[in-house]
Amino acid sequence: MNTIAIVGYGRFGELLHELLAPKFELAVIESEEARAALAREKSIELKDLARFDTVIFAVPISSLDSVVAAAAECISDNQLVMDVCSVKVHPANVLRKNLPNAKLVASHPMFGPDSASRGLAGLQVAICPLNVSDDVTAEVRGLWEDLGLDMLITTPEAHDKDSVLSQAFTYSIARIILGMELSNVQLTTRSFNAITEVAYLSGKDSPQLFHDMLYYNPYFPAMKAELIGSIKSTLEKLDEIETEQHTSEIFSTQRKA
Repeated sequence: MNTIAIVGYGRFGELLHELLAPKFELAVIESEEARAALAREKSIELKDLARFDTVIFAVPISSLDSVVAAAAECISDNQLVMDVCSVKVHPANVLRKNLPNAKLVASHPMFGPDSASRGLAGLQVAICPLNVSDDVTAEVRGLWEDLGLDMLITTPEAHDKDSVLSQAFTYSIARIILGMELSNVQLTTRSFNAITEVAYLSGKDSPQLFHDMLYYNPYFPAMKAELIGSIKSTLEKLDEIETEQHTSEIFSTQRKA
């Protein structure tokens, strides 16, 4: 693995290029004009994909199928193809459908540009070998481990069962937090700072990413049902406390005032 083409130069595609540039010959494909301008001399066309050892699709999940289909005729069976989407069942099916004979590995770096800005130590990458040998799996593993990342080899199904909690659930809670007026709080605790920091980090990602990581995860409905059940249970407890407060003599003077 000496040459890599990154298809997609959004925030993560740009980060991926930055991380891999010291060790590999890289090129970028980006259709959006403003982002393509940032890629400058690194840009290539789809027809050029054939000369790269590895092709990594770093496009939104919602456009993966159309992008891979468009690139399929430019990719040969001896090339390694990966994606970096935040779900894995759907991308794995897309890769298998459009590139049945290429060497396929679905992957998910469990971090974004904001998390990576603090260093890569302790961050995870999940890889799902789809139709490759142990040697190819080891090569992909080495690609990520050389960056100091922790590796987890899994299946698309197991990945999505975990990530619906570790990511989709986290993003859902973050949106609840971001919907409250918390920015002017001066007296804080470590736990308050920790939970709001997670929310603000998640808030920097696009609404499309939030939508896609839920919509394309087959285990999202079960997570939603569990979340709603927990919220209802918590609201019932809050209602009990509020009723208790309303009938308490402690606050009777304040109410009369």
